Amino acid sequence: MMMSEDVQFFARIPRNLKQLIDSDERTNKEVAKTAFWREFGGERQELIDMKISQKEDEEEMILQHINELKEDLEDVREEKQALLSKREELEEEQNAYEEHLQEMEEFLLQGRHLDPSHPRVENAARVGDVDPTEVIEELKDRNPEVPDYAFVDGLHAEETWNGFEGGRE
Repeated sequence: MMMSEDVQFFARIPRNLKQLIDSDERTNKEVAKTAFWREFGGERQELIDMKISQKEDEEEMILQHINELKEDLEDVREEKQALLSKREELEEEQNAYEEHLQEMEEFLLQGRHLDPSHPRVENAARVGDVDPTEVIEELKDRNPEVPDYAFVDGLHAEETWNGFEGGRE
C-alpha cells in the first residue's frame, strides 16, 4: 500500500483571495487542500459519477427501446408470414380454379354442353368462390368460337353442340 507523502507548495494569489482565506476558521493548509480536492478530485468525481449515472440511464433506455423494436420486428415478421401464407393459399385456389376451367374447356371442345347448373360448373364456382353464371361468362370469353347454345343444358338447347371435329377451328 502506498502512503501519501505531503509536499510543500508555494503560489502567489491575489490579495483579496488571501484575505478571504485568512478570515476562514480553517488553516491555510486545510483551505488549500479543500480547494485542490474540489478542483481535481471531489467535485469532479461527483460530476463524473453523475455523468456515469446519466449514461447508465441512457443505456437502459436504449436497451428498452431495442427490446421494443425486437418485439415490433417479431410482430412484423409474423404478419408478413401470415400474408405470405394467405397469398400462397390464394394462388393455390386460383390454380385450382384455372385447372377446372381448362377441364371444362376440353369438355366443351369434345362437344359437351355446359350450363350454370352443370355439376362441373357448380364445382368450379365453389373452388373459384364465384357464381356459376360467372364461370359460364369466363368460359365464353375464353372461347369465343364456341357458340352460345353450347352453354345451355343439352336437353333444352335449340341446337346440339358437337364440338369441333378435328380440333379447334
